[in-house]
Amino acid sequence: MIKDSTPYKHYQQPVDDPSVVRVSPGEENERRDKQVKLKLYATQGVREYWIVDRQLQQIQIYRREQATLVLAATLFSTDNLSSPLLPGFTCSVASLFT
Repeated sequence: MIKDSTPYKHYQQPVDDPSVVRVSPGEENERRDKQVKLKLYATQGVREYWIVDRQLQQIQIYRREQATLVLAATLFSTDNLSSPLLPGFTCSVASLFT
């Protein structure tokens, strides 16, 4: 299951989903997403975390390595988004911003 950009307090509960999508509309949220939430999701066992930046039209993908989430890729509008956790899923990054 993919989570949306629900308020932070919702994610204080354990997350059972392997993938999380978080839309970062501004600088303040981006800092929180990359610091606070990244650590929280790592402690909850999330295996993949996507930060979708509407302004830059890019997606940062963090994947689990041992007990932490590490930046695995930054995708741009010319790239395709896929995940080993979602077999058969693929989509153009550009299509997410049109």
